[in-house]
Formats: sequence, structure tokens, C-alpha cells
Amino acid sequence: MANQQLFDYIKQETNKGSSKNQIKKGLSSAGWREADIDEAFAAVESPDYIPAPRAPMAADTNPIEDGNLIDAFSLLKKSFKVYKSRFWTLIGISAVPALLMFLFSLASISLSAKIQALEAPFVPMMGLLWFLISLSIQFWSQIALLCAIKGRNEKIEAGESFRRAWPKINSFAWVSILTGLIVMGGLMLFIIPGIIFSIWFCFASYILISENIGGMGALTRSRAYVQGYWWDIFWRFITLGLILIGPFIILAMILEMATAGITLTAGKANASIFSDFINFLITTFLTPFFATYSFLLYENLKQLKGFSTFEPKNKA
Repeated sequence: MANQQLFDYIKQETNKGSSKNQIKKGLSSAGWREADIDEAFAAVESPDYIPAPRAPMAADTNPIEDGNLIDAFSLLKKSFKVYKSRFWTLIGISAVPALLMFLFSLASISLSAKIQALEAPFVPMMGLLWFLISLSIQFWSQIALLCAIKGRNEKIEAGESFRRAWPKINSFAWVSILTGLIVMGGLMLFIIPGIIFSIWFCFASYILISENIGGMGALTRSRAYVQGYWWDIFWRFITLGLILIGPFIILAMILEMATAGITLTAGKANASIFSDFINFLITTFLTPFFATYSFLLYENLKQLKGFSTFEPKNKA
């Protein structure tokens, strides 16, 4: 039902200049019922409004209100449903950076002799240029993937996802750098702090895409969302890893045997191409599923926490 947090959120967004339809759309996508939204608007617009009593509904007992995160297997089932319904869009977006890396690998193999013949200063410059280009495309594709998952009910296609992603590249890069530096620093402090930090800040990029909050604001909000649910989130990621590790081991064994056979019959270069192609397929098909699983977990956690504003006095 409508509560003070909902009232405060509507007032805050109204003061920012957001229209009523925009606010309603945002609240609906976050899991609020239409009746609650209408009640909150009526209360905000008319201070004398008295809500009519309502009979309890089955929806009132959902996990959002009982304080429990969706269980890992239900999350997997829901993720697979989204993955299946948006399969070609998600695969199309994921294939862009993976295909780029595969083509670069092919070019490196075929042009290896010419590259070695270049003067020394040009090689690191080319390497740096390629790194920056590939990193930018990687970021762009990751953002587009999250935009597609977020806009799954709109059924936006790959092109629209990339269009929406373009303005957020710089912000996404900054959030990624901040998260990476903090987690790396934690890993250097006997590993355990790094694991803690990685869970605290794992939703920072999703907050940027979904709530348009970047920089340290995204990190502090991610930590606020995770607070009280750290172990629940940790075990849900472990569950996903355990489910995927079996197929990975089997696939790795098959890949190793196949690569060894190709090396003997067709040479090391062809074996390397085969290995890169398999990695391209794995990356293309698994990345969207992992992103969907993580984004749906973030959405569920966001619903549990409601629309409280997290504004820490300091960001140390």
C-alpha cells in the first residue's frame, strides 16, 4: 500500500519537473501497484484526501512486502524466460564485442609477420589504440545489453538499445573504473575485503542505467541496497556459478581435446582460430544470461528497499 516513502518520492520527482505520467511509469516498472500509485498521487495533490479501506489482496503477500529476495532457482527460471523471449536482441548485442575480438585474433594471426616487421614505436601505439577502441565498444555493448533488459517490456531492438546506451558510455566507464579500483584494493588486503566490496558495489552500473545515478553516488546506493542482504546476494551468485561450472568443465575438456587434434592435423594457427571461435560462441551466449540474472536480482532488491533516498553525509 502507499506509504510515506512513496509520497516523498512523488513530491521529489514533481519538484524536479517530472510529469505525472513519467512518475507513474517509473513506479509501475519498479513493481508498485496502480492502486497504490493513484492513492499516493491523490494524497500528495489533496492533503485532505482520506484513503478508502481496501480488502487484503493476494499480491500483498508477495516477496517485496515480506522482505525476502527471490530465491535462486526462481530467479534462474525468470532469467531464462526473459532470455528466451528477447533471445535474438540480446544475442545480437552480445555478439558485437565478441565478434570484434574474434576478428582481431584472426587479423593478428594472418598479419603477425608484418606486425613484427614494423618499427618498435608503432607496435605499442597500435596496441594502445586497439585497446581503447575495443574497450569503448565493450562498454557500449554492455550498456546496450542492460538497456535491452531494462526495456524488455517495451521490446526494444538492438539498434534502439545501442542508441540509448551511447550517451552513458563516459559515465559507465567512470563507474567501472571506480568499482574496479576499490575491488582491486580490497583484493590486495588479503582477498576477503575484495569479495565484500565486489558484492557491495556489484549493482553500481545497473543503478547508472536504471536510475541515472553515476560516480560515487551509484556505488554508495549499491551498498545501501545490498545492506542487510549481503549473504543472500552472495549465495545467489554462487548458485549461478555452480550451475554453470559443470557445463564449463565438460566444454573445456572437449575444447582441449579438439584443439589438440586440430594442432596435430592442421597446425597451431588453425587450432588457435578454432579455440577463439569457441570462446566467441561461449561469450556471446552466456553474457546476456548472466546480465539478465544480475539485473533481475537488482530489480528485486530495489523493490524490497523501496524508494528511500540514499544520501550519505560522506562517501569515504
